[in-house]
Amino acid sequence: MEEVVLIYGTADILKKHSQLSNVLQQRVFPPLGLLYLAAVLEKERIKVSLIDLTVAKDGIQKAIEQIKSSKPKVIGINVTSFNLYLVRLLISRIRKVSSDSRIVIGGTHVHYCPDSVIYLDADFGVISDGEYSLLALVKELFNNRSNFRHIPNLITKNSGGIEVNTLKMIEDLDNLPFPARHFWRHKFYSPLIAGRAATTVTSRGCIFGCIFCAIPNKGTFRVRSAGNVIDEFEYLERQGFKYAELLDDTFTLDKDRAKLICEELIRKKINLKWTCSTRIDCVDRQLLCLMGKAHCTHIKYGIESGSEFVRNKIMKKFITNSQIKNVVKDTKKAGILAEGLFIVGMPGESLEDIRLTLKFSKEIGLDYADFHLGTLVPGSEIFQKATNERIIPSNIWEEVAKGQRMPYSVPDKIPLTKILYFRKKAMRDYYFSIDFLFRELFLRTKDFASLINKAKVLLKLFNLYNV
Repeated sequence: MEEVVLIYGTADILKKHSQLSNVLQQRVFPPLGLLYLAAVLEKERIKVSLIDLTVAKDGIQKAIEQIKSSKPKVIGINVTSFNLYLVRLLISRIRKVSSDSRIVIGGTHVHYCPDSVIYLDADFGVISDGEYSLLALVKELFNNRSNFRHIPNLITKNSGGIEVNTLKMIEDLDNLPFPARHFWRHKFYSPLIAGRAATTVTSRGCIFGCIFCAIPNKGTFRVRSAGNVIDEFEYLERQGFKYAELLDDTFTLDKDRAKLICEELIRKKINLKWTCSTRIDCVDRQLLCLMGKAHCTHIKYGIESGSEFVRNKIMKKFITNSQIKNVVKDTKKAGILAEGLFIVGMPGESLEDIRLTLKFSKEIGLDYADFHLGTLVPGSEIFQKATNERIIPSNIWEEVAKGQRMPYSVPDKIPLTKILYFRKKAMRDYYFSIDFLFRELFLRTKDFASLINKAKVLLKLFNLYNV
């Protein structure tokens, strides 16, 4: 059948117990990247369907049954470093029921590991912006042609391995259609509110050089115009959404643009609530005040460490503790909740540095905190350093695809078990303090549905950490 099937899934669906990423987030993220791909394909009148493995019981089996029945011409699968084993398993099963389907993989991992096309047994891969590259590939395949060399961002196989075509980013993001959200009919709830919510992104890329980061097209920053963003906010509000989560890596990198967006949201009296992520050094009091008036409810800040040495000398964030304290205070004054994101286990970090992080997270007045392990993901500086120094083999992620444990950044002489202990302690101490529970459940929760939503999250955290 002349059809494209797009598939999304996270590694957690293969695990028996709730993982932190599903518990603390407690959200089913609509696969925004695939919804953009679907919108571009649909605009060209190409039949598209979407399979989200995360929202249905026995999602893999149901996906295989659907593919066996429809035998689509092209299957596109979203790949991250964290779902490699799932994708490899999925492709092997697809091959058994629909051998003529051409399988295309794309995502951050593929961008930095184009050889994943081989070890995941895909037919093609796409790096960088995938919308128009996938469209061109689909047209070639639907017309039974094989002139793939002219398609930018495409990875193809040859007898000696792979070929990667010329890189080309989309310069004018306003030309992209809005994501095809009608393909994703499931509810999306944030742990912070109960209500119909959407995800969106207003920019692509980031110019900063944090050593743990591995986003595609690092060193670049492309934005949608303020008018285009406002149009989407108005559209979401008309569609009945109450909340939008902005997935930009650094929403306020261009502060003037962010202020313009907020001013227009205020002027047009758009009541859609929203949240975003940014850096401490990319906001000021005036901007925060505007964001609060424009119904921004939460901001996630990449604080990373309580040690200035680790944060600045090792991670290359170049932000002081004083800056962090002042911005958190200004955020709360603007009526916006502040969440801090931290990483434990960076190279060169000591146990004392980790203790400083746990202590600092409690001192600076954050409303929420999230603690992560430093994963050695392809494209990050810490991954490259670890392979150069032969701490991990260069093909480690091919082994991860076969079921090996993911590689984490662990400081010298500190075992991973110790890092895991500190992370567990940080989460337990933060989210089960009397102050936090009282504040969250009785002062911040305005309706019964949100109370039930938050109680479910806390119960799962309780079970995960055996408090």
